[in-house]
Amino acid sequence: ISFETAEDVELAFYRAIENKDIELMSALWLDDVNVACVHPMGARLQGRQAVLESWQQIFGGDNRLTFELEGIEQQQVDRLSVHVLHELITPDKKREKRTTVIATNVYRQTGNGEWYMVLHHASLSPRTVADRKVKASGDTVLH
Repeated sequence: ISFETAEDVELAFYRAIENKDIELMSALWLDDVNVACVHPMGARLQGRQAVLESWQQIFGGDNRLTFELEGIEQQQVDRLSVHVLHELITPDKKREKRTTVIATNVYRQTGNGEWYMVLHHASLSPRTVADRKVKASGDTVLH
């Protein structure tokens, strides 16, 4: 799988989460020890292996998530593209409310022109925090 634009990688990223597709998730992350991922309320994961292991664990759960993206702001400089957006996440188990997460996704273009994800950093938005109590223990991970 190759991605011609940062937007192609972003679409594949959210499709991989919704479909719990670890192969697609693996294909879109740059093979580099410097990639990083921070899930909501989670620690920083450094390196491709740690990042992919976290997604494998998330995909092992029984809940499916649907994403609606809004307010996407993009900046591209040279071979880097930074996207800041709101993820409106709806779990398939309707007992839970929709969660709003603020995400920063960074993509890098390699020398052969292909784009890959190098950073995903997600945190609960203030409107989500105001709507619900967040566990003080810090062990809540939304995705």
